[in-house]
Formats: sequence, structure tokens, C-alpha cells
Amino acid sequence: MSTPIQNPTQLEEPISVIIAAGNTQTISFPQQFFGFGTSIIITNNDAANAATYQINGETQPTLNLAAGAFRSLNSVKLSLLIITAGAVGSVQVQAVRNPLAGQ
Repeated sequence: MSTPIQNPTQLEEPISVIIAAGNTQTISFPQQFFGFGTSIIITNNDAANAATYQINGETQPTLNLAAGAFRSLNSVKLSLLIITAGAVGSVQVQAVRNPLAGQ
């Protein structure tokens, strides 16, 4: 006899966004994906240049992501992410979405 899963949390497929070299992109999780990012990994694919990112808007400091490095954010409720890729390589953002209420 199998036991049903007791956790009613819906599992979501990962979201993946690639920011091309030299570009800046704002990712609004509520507007683009109808939820919040909860587990995020930001990977700088540029082996020569740093990338920058801001979490939850321009009121937060700009953070540096070294060439070839990654940053993971776990157990967060992220609504906005601003990424600027380095001149040579892209930045990849992967996230799990926590749906908005009623979604």
C-alpha cells in the first residue's frame, strides 16, 4: 500500500533566462512568471569579465559576480533581479517559481 504525499506544495519546473554578453536585463518574476523566485542560481559564463546584479530593485546595492563564478540564493522571495552581463560571455539565471496566490 502506498502512502500519499502529505505536502501539498506544488513543485515547479525551473525557469531559465540567459542574458547575452554586454546586455542588461531586468527579470520581474511576478510580471513574467506569475510568481516569486525562491531558489535562484546566477552563473557568469564570461571567463574574463565580471557581471553585476541587483536583488529586488535599484534601492539595493549592485553586487559583483566574478568571471566564471556563480551565486546561489536559497529560501528567498525574490520579485526583481537586474543583471548586467560582461562584455564577452552571457549570464544564466535559473530559478524555481513560487506561484502568486490564486495561480
